[in-house]
Amino acid sequence: MNEVIRLGVICDQFGNLQRGGAEAQVENTIAALQKTGLVSVEYITHETTDLSKFDLIHFFKSSFEYTPVAITLAEKEIPYVVSTIIYPKNFRLEVLAYNLTRIFPKKLKSLLSISRRVQLWDKASALFPNTIDEAKFISNVTKNNFVKVVPNGLDLYEMTDVSKDLFETEYPFLKNRKFVLNVARVERRKNQKLLVQACKELDMPVVVVGKIWDKKYYEEILNIGYKECYFLGPIYNRKLLFSAYKSCSVFALPSTLETPGIAAMEAAFYNVPIVITRNGGTNLYFEDKAYYVDWRNMQEIKAGIIEMIDKPVDTKQMISNYSWDNIANMYVEMYKAICYKCCLLYTSPSPRDISGS
Repeated sequence: MNEVIRLGVICDQFGNLQRGGAEAQVENTIAALQKTGLVSVEYITHETTDLSKFDLIHFFKSSFEYTPVAITLAEKEIPYVVSTIIYPKNFRLEVLAYNLTRIFPKKLKSLLSISRRVQLWDKASALFPNTIDEAKFISNVTKNNFVKVVPNGLDLYEMTDVSKDLFETEYPFLKNRKFVLNVARVERRKNQKLLVQACKELDMPVVVVGKIWDKKYYEEILNIGYKECYFLGPIYNRKLLFSAYKSCSVFALPSTLETPGIAAMEAAFYNVPIVITRNGGTNLYFEDKAYYVDWRNMQEIKAGIIEMIDKPVDTKQMISNYSWDNIANMYVEMYKAICYKCCLLYTSPSPRDISGS
């Protein structure tokens, strides 16, 4: 094998139409891998005609549509790995459903998306969930023993030299005001409706930054009639977004689930107090420094805001361990092990395991 690992990457070609954390994860992972000089990367598209030139294939997301490619790779004995990027809404029910499909007839399995997804996982050389909770789910539904938590990350270089003055100049009506910040697409999974209701009862301004993805849900939020709810739309200027984190009094992400929510990680880098869902494995990243809530319970969300508003927290150093550079180094070592037929039984890391120390 060449000293430089030839990596093929397969991801959702339409992902940017509903861009979210998965798309950011792909781009940042690939950029960091290329910086190491130990991996050459090529995206696999409809123009790709030869898979044999790759030492390893990396799938991002657990799309059942990837399964035919995975079967081809297995036949050609080309190893592949999967960043799973998946978490169930109902853990027990979905574990049961996934396992039941194993007893179905082969023809029926070929028609079921979850059966094809399990086939993708079973044949992989390694599976890479983002959290320990996600790893537990994956381990309960696949025969694959090579499950390794590889966290989401941050680009620490772009997050320096940021002042809250930039945001306050752009939005002067928020200057010197306490407010709750939410950065996420406006949709039911992100649960902004309950957050706005909680802020209304607290008489606390709430600022939502993100694309309106579900217009009906957005209208439901507007019908709450809270005049101190401000929808700013997406902020593409990264420095302005970082400035928004530094300007807010608390960052809230009470979604139905997060693994863990890159926006919350970014806020934590600036020592912003965090109120976040407990679903999806967020505690791996924020440990005891955040307030965890049941997304269905508005009283918990209110209590979290009251508890965390302007609370001094020291999370920058902890969250800095999750740099894309550290994560790229983890991948390189695992790629090497797989390519040299030395793949070990991976176990979920503690935060110290990913710090590079």
